Amino acid sequence: VGTVTVTVTATDASTNSSTQNITVTVVDQTAPVITAADQTVVLDGTGSGSLDVSGISAADACTASPALSYSQSTFDCTDLGQVTVTITAVDDESNQSTQDITVTVVDQTAPVITAADQTVVLDGTTGLGSLDVTGISAADNCTGTPTITYSQSSFDCDDLGQITVTITATDGAA
Repeated sequence: VGTVTVTVTATDASTNSSTQNITVTVVDQTAPVITAADQTVVLDGTGSGSLDVSGISAADACTASPALSYSQSTFDCTDLGQVTVTITAVDDESNQSTQDITVTVVDQTAPVITAADQTVVLDGTTGLGSLDVTGISAADNCTGTPTITYSQSSFDCDDLGQITVTITATDGAA
């Protein structure tokens, strides 16, 4: 790539010759070729994730390592689902190419439940009692307050003794 001076000589059958210098300009007008595949980004416990750029590359005839840029490379809970990311490769002669990939952003972090053991005192008249749910909570990295369900929350005289109650927190992640 660049300008080169070339000397051209013409000689006839009588060995008469003439020469002339010409300027040849070599240009690169071919854009880099991007290699990339769709990806899945799994958000971490803080609700953040990043594009894995290690599998993304660009090849070019004249530039050893074309510059790569991304329309988006970090993701959070607002990106759950499919996101189109545009990858751009630019070589040393400013030729550029783009390729879109689909990034599927997922939340696989379960909610965290906060609860303590309880003693349920049955009502002396009805023989009924309830789990105190005011001290039970759940937090999630993405979806705010998860839905909490209990395997059992009401008790009667048939439940005397120690009972295991399973508390389930479900977030809104698809």
